[in-house]
Amino acid sequence: YMDEDRSGSLTTQEWLDFMLGPQGYPDVEDIKVCFIFIDKDFSGQLTSKEFEFLGNFDGREFVADVRALAEHLVDKYENLEDAYVAFEQKLAPVDMGGIEVSKLSEKKRKRREGRGLS
Repeated sequence: YMDEDRSGSLTTQEWLDFMLGPQGYPDVEDIKVCFIFIDKDFSGQLTSKEFEFLGNFDGREFVADVRALAEHLVDKYENLEDAYVAFEQKLAPVDMGGIEVSKLSEKKRKRREGRGLS
């Protein structure tokens, strides 16, 4: 059984053990990423409902959703790098009262890039 402790859900370790053992899946990173992807509520446990998600998964729809998110972020922040900086600095988009990332001080930009830390 995958659910060794019969809890009704799969822990990360149960998932790894089963996928590497009886399933013989060779790539540990793939196994971990898939677990995170399927674990929609980020509980660290897979339920049967979350596992059923695989049966209805539409890769084209997922890619379209990711593309729409990227376009939204570019619309709000001009480019994805600035969107990341804004998230990192907890800045709202300009249209919601935030400041443009390009107007951050040089020190903050260097800190963001991992240089100039003091």
